[in-house]
Amino acid sequence: MAELTLSTVSAKLTPEILQRAVQTIYEKRFRKDDTARVKGFKVAFASEKGDGFLGIIYRVTATLSDGTELRLIAKGMPANEKRREAFNCVRWFKREVHFYNSVCPVFKQIGGRYLAVADCYYAMSDGSNDFLLLEDLAESGFRMADKKAGLNTIQTISIVKMIARFHALSLTLNVLQPEKFRELTTDMGESLFNENGEAWLGNYWENLAHLVARAVEPELADTHYLERFKKFSERKHLFAVMQEYVAVDELRIINHGDSWATNFMFDATGAIAKAIDFQITRFASLMTDLSTIIFACTTEEHRNNIGGVRGILRIYHEEVLTVFEALDIDFPEEFSYDRLQRLWVKLGGFGLALSIELVPISMQDKDEVKDLDNIEETEATTLEEMTHFEEITKPEQVKRLVDMIKLAVDHGCI
Repeated sequence: MAELTLSTVSAKLTPEILQRAVQTIYEKRFRKDDTARVKGFKVAFASEKGDGFLGIIYRVTATLSDGTELRLIAKGMPANEKRREAFNCVRWFKREVHFYNSVCPVFKQIGGRYLAVADCYYAMSDGSNDFLLLEDLAESGFRMADKKAGLNTIQTISIVKMIARFHALSLTLNVLQPEKFRELTTDMGESLFNENGEAWLGNYWENLAHLVARAVEPELADTHYLERFKKFSERKHLFAVMQEYVAVDELRIINHGDSWATNFMFDATGAIAKAIDFQITRFASLMTDLSTIIFACTTEEHRNNIGGVRGILRIYHEEVLTVFEALDIDFPEEFSYDRLQRLWVKLGGFGLALSIELVPISMQDKDEVKDLDNIEETEATTLEEMTHFEEITKPEQVKRLVDMIKLAVDHGCI
């Protein structure tokens, strides 16, 4: 394998850009104004096969003139053209660059201490050489949760509080600067479940629903759970159902958009969470994020430890109100706990539908994950062919899916 360099990440990532990023980190970490010169650097892959479809993650280690080493995360476009095309990578990088260059500075201005995301030192998008240069949270002891096991109780609480604070900043912005809020969200139309996405995602999502139905049928045969899930997943067309969810005009905010376990990192205690990967940010109801966390990231055991879904909604609601109070914002009348409960019933199906993809992916063994950068030019490139899932038979996978379906039915979400 050829040696990785900055140009492997992007032709536009230069030593000068790296130098500016390192200087920013050096001054912040060591509180020094003197210059930190980069003497050399190494680039290595920072993620494993299957950790992401839409980009490649690298770790850049810079050696400074004083002997100090600083590490950064670089995110670049996949080198494989077929992969770029099949996953519409240009669209997602443009959206993440918009988040870091336009949304993040505004959020930091109105309440930076409540924004728990990796720092971004440089982000650019030109459709060919897109890349981001980010804080390496691992340097501060942050780690990802166990994808297969889901979040533990402490992590569940911390992620709910973190996303509540993130949402509170969006709600606050809409109160304090409604014109700026409209400006930022104008470029944030739905990127997945829109009229252009059906050809790309429609069959893919429908096939996933059928796969899940077959997996849980032995466990749920002749029950109202299976009947309701089949009716939900075949109502019109599952893709059309998702379009209805994202169009609901209730408590619409800037959402993370891809709120499953791989996109959050935790400190050693699990009590502090930070978010990464903003490629699918969406302007939609806040329940799109929250329902995805509930279905994709939690298990029955850990939900029960904090009062079930109602406990999660209560934690979320109280945390948002705490931020409002700290920022001296009048509580919007429509943001009540009762309203949140009604939205959960109305839009909880969104989280279930996303999770029938996310949970099987998160529970795959490494040898089951297809290496998308080895796609040949002659291979088919429809999404369902590239990501082809085998039948779901492992007991732990089936158990998670059964849990999700029962949760949705018992709460009236589907």
